[in-house]
Amino acid sequence: MATYTQNDAGKHRIYSYGTFAIFNRRARAYMRRLQVLDFVGLALPLLVGGLVLSGIDITDKWLIAVGCVLAVQGVVFLWALIARWADKLEHSTASRTANREIAELYENCLVTAPSASDWDLLVARRKQQDSIDERYPPSEKERSYGMRQALYQFRLPCGNHDCGKVPTSLKPGDCPTCGKFNRLWVK
Repeated sequence: MATYTQNDAGKHRIYSYGTFAIFNRRARAYMRRLQVLDFVGLALPLLVGGLVLSGIDITDKWLIAVGCVLAVQGVVFLWALIARWADKLEHSTASRTANREIAELYENCLVTAPSASDWDLLVARRKQQDSIDERYPPSEKERSYGMRQALYQFRLPCGNHDCGKVPTSLKPGDCPTCGKFNRLWVK
């Protein structure tokens, strides 16, 4: 049985929101990849079929070019299957939703202290979600990204004693706790 403290609620709100941000970014990335793969997978055969049916004179160079593009498409499709993009999208989407809900529950705990049993249920739910999230664990750069997102969202200072700043933007910086991540991850 865990004992409720506002400090614990605030800390876990930050971590849960940061994890939400990590899996939200991942879900968007996997969705884009799969959409491009689906589009190319349908567009190329339709284009080739349309050209053949239109009666255009197809040269050997044109066939070689189409063959190369189709080969690249096949390799990327194989990569998507082996890397389990669809599975990772499903996991990221579910994790994004669960961690957002958990962060909101911790936010509510900061406003109104929960009963001991409600607190225990929330702690158990968070631990279960943490265990699920370890299936595809965040990298250090992703953890830094998630921390930056959470600190910015809640207007809180970084816990790193060398930093201690309240982020004024979502752009990466020099802090290993809240700033060392890919700048392309920020819109």
